[in-house]
Amino acid sequence: MQVVLGASGAVGQAVIRELMARNARVKAITLKMPAAVIPGVQYVLFNPGELKKHLQDAQTVYHCAAPRYGRWVLDYPVLQRQLLTALQGSKATLVYADNLLMYGVPRAPLEETHPHGTEQARGRLRSQLAQGLLTAHHEGHVQVAIARASTLFGSEVHSSWTNVDFFQEVLKKSTLRWPGNLQKPHSLTYVQDFARALLLLGQGNRGMGEVWHIPTDLTCTASELSDLLSRLLQKPIRPHQVPQLKLWLHSQQTSEHPSPLDLAYQFNTPFMVDGRKFQDAFSFKPTPKQQALQETLDRIRQFR
Repeated sequence: MQVVLGASGAVGQAVIRELMARNARVKAITLKMPAAVIPGVQYVLFNPGELKKHLQDAQTVYHCAAPRYGRWVLDYPVLQRQLLTALQGSKATLVYADNLLMYGVPRAPLEETHPHGTEQARGRLRSQLAQGLLTAHHEGHVQVAIARASTLFGSEVHSSWTNVDFFQEVLKKSTLRWPGNLQKPHSLTYVQDFARALLLLGQGNRGMGEVWHIPTDLTCTASELSDLLSRLLQKPIRPHQVPQLKLWLHSQQTSEHPSPLDLAYQFNTPFMVDGRKFQDAFSFKPTPKQQALQETLDRIRQFR
C-alpha cells in the first residue's frame, strides 16, 4: 500500500496520478475531500488518532501535506510529531516533499550542501523540520528521504507564484506578471517531475537518509519565459514586473499561500537549483520545458 499524506494539494494529487499509472494500491489521507476524486484511490479524512492505523500497512508514505501558510509555525511541528509517532515500529519508508526556503539568498546554484541561512521564520522552520526527519532516520526510527523542488508550476498548482492564476492571465491577457527582476534567472519545477522523483525515492533504499534537489529543464528569466510562451501560444506575451506596492497588497489579502514579499529575494537574484546529484543517481530526465509548459496550458484551457 502506498500512502499519500496531503492528498488534496497539487503535489499530493500529482503523486497519486503517478502511482495509479503504475497500478499501485493507494490510500490518500486528506483534510478535505478533493472536488474530483481519482477512481480506484481509497480516500480517508485526516484524524491524528487514527493515523497509526492508516499507516500500518504502508510500504511508502509520501508526505506532501502542508498546513495553511499562516499557521506553518504552529501546525507543521505538530503534524511532524504526529507522523513520526504513527510510524514508530512501522517498516514503511517516508518520502518528504520539501522546498528551498531554508537556504535564503543563494550564493551560487543551489546544491544539497548549500548552507541554510535564511532570516525568515518559515525558512528556519523548514530547516528544523528537515533536520528532525534526518535525525529520526539516523537514530533508526524511520527510513527517510527528502526531495526539494523550486517554484512549482502545473495545472493544479495554487500555492506558488507560477500557479493556475498566473497561466490564466497569460492566456487571457497575454501578460506574464513577475514579482521581481525580469532578467534574473529562476528555476521552475514541473509538479509532475517532482512527483516522479518522489516515487523514485520511494521505490528502494538508495535515497534514504539524504536530501535530494530535483532537476528541472526550466531555469530562465521572466523575459525568456515570455518568449517561450509566445512561441507556444503563437502570440506575443508581455513580461511585466509587479510593483512592490501591489505585492504588499497581495500579501495582505490571504494567509493561505506564501506571500510574494516573503519570496521576493528569490526573484531579484539568480535562484537556480542544481539537481545533478539526483539526475546522476537515478538517471532522471526532467520533462522538456516546452512539453511541460504546453501540458500545463492545455489542462488549464480544458478546465477554465
